[in-house]
Amino acid sequence: NGENLLFAGNLTVNFSGGQNFTLTNASANTGMTISSNATVNFAASQSIASNAVGTSFNVNGGTAIFGTAGTFNDFGYSMYVGSVSNMTSAIYVTNGAVLQVDNRINLGNANNTTNMLVLQSGGTYTNALIGGGNMGRGLIGGLLARGLPASHITVADINLAGLQAIANDYGVQTTTDNNAAVAAADVVVLAVKPQQMAAVLGALHDALAVAAPVLVSVAAGLRVADLARWSPPGIAIVRAMPNRPALISAGASGLYADGTVSPAQRSLAEQVLQATGVTVWVERESDIDLVTALSGSGPAYFFLLAELMAEAAVARGLPADTARVLAAQTLAGAGQLVAAEATPDLARMRAEVTSPGGTTAAALAAFATQGLGATVAAAMAAAEQRSRELADLFGAN
Repeated sequence: NGENLLFAGNLTVNFSGGQNFTLTNASANTGMTISSNATVNFAASQSIASNAVGTSFNVNGGTAIFGTAGTFNDFGYSMYVGSVSNMTSAIYVTNGAVLQVDNRINLGNANNTTNMLVLQSGGTYTNALIGGGNMGRGLIGGLLARGLPASHITVADINLAGLQAIANDYGVQTTTDNNAAVAAADVVVLAVKPQQMAAVLGALHDALAVAAPVLVSVAAGLRVADLARWSPPGIAIVRAMPNRPALISAGASGLYADGTVSPAQRSLAEQVLQATGVTVWVERESDIDLVTALSGSGPAYFFLLAELMAEAAVARGLPADTARVLAAQTLAGAGQLVAAEATPDLARMRAEVTSPGGTTAAALAAFATQGLGATVAAAMAAAEQRSRELADLFGAN
């Protein structure tokens, strides 16, 4: 789920006095998360020296205790969080969590970080999900895994059988009334088809005006200006482009918000999408079209390559079942190798499995001769262009 270190469940972890707990090179989305009723007691002088992307230290429904009376270190602080430059938030406390610090928090190298300490919505927030399809299920599972109580999630959909299945599987609130779902929501995730969005937002206009939530759209091809045109004035809107691995909390999502969305609102939207995997912000909305071409459509490219590899093996005599298993596991294993790297260097990783004069080198040379690079570039350009065309089409309503 994007953490370097996660404490979750009904557990208590104690780090004894005199030991210095340090988490270094924490380059995931979140350095450390304490959630789901977990309690972690740190002795004095504990440090989270993190280079995380989004949040260095996240207390999400759990309890973190740094030092007890009089046990802070010689420098006069009980908690040290270092290397928190260029992050969304250094310390994030939410969902009824407790952060107890005996004497001072020291934040090191805190350059260009939006929020030093976030105490979000009194420790809780409520999430309404309009649309209970596959992406909705991915979000629900991820949010629950990160400690958001089921009572804080409401799913609205017209499919009664689907809602019943969601209620049975996850224990969240369900309704067929979109207005009821958003009435008390801090965040509303719009997971409906693009061609339905204008009608959905139109029917929600009055409820959104009263609740004033953060709107997060995961619908492809809808620009912020179009969403704003269909929404009450002043509503904070975040546009997101997740991908299919988000269904198993292994996704990659690009996020965009204009200057009217506050840092706290951006952080809240990011927290929701982080439940599905890695999140990145783009500065220009037009870059969402590139994100769509790269990570949004990207899983299909890898599936196609594995499919073609299996077909080529079958054509050369390997049994179909064997070829399919080997191709699929090669794809999965390669992905896990990348995920295991703190800062993946794809060119280096490719070189490490390419012996000079070997079989891999021969295959890569054939790829180059056949123009694989140009083919990939053309595919990316076609996907980006189609994303723009769909935005023009769906936004014309």
